[in-house]
Amino acid sequence: MAKRQQFSMRLAFKYCDKDGNGAITASDFRDMLAEHGFYATEKELALVMNKFDKFADQKITMTDFTDEMAPKTA
Repeated sequence: MAKRQQFSMRLAFKYCDKDGNGAITASDFRDMLAEHGFYATEKELALVMNKFDKFADQKITMTDFTDEMAPKTA
């Protein structure tokens, strides 16, 4: 994704954070997926949240998002 000329982590985060409160919730994630024809189960959403939500506070912050989405170096 980062190789795309128009890609921005901030814009990707904002796209998922529909209410603009600075955090992505499981509901935000479910709605974003549904907009694209993907319907996640509660278990699948919990797995995504656990992967991204480093503080286990039921929200994904911009820092959580970029830490998980950024390319990892060896």
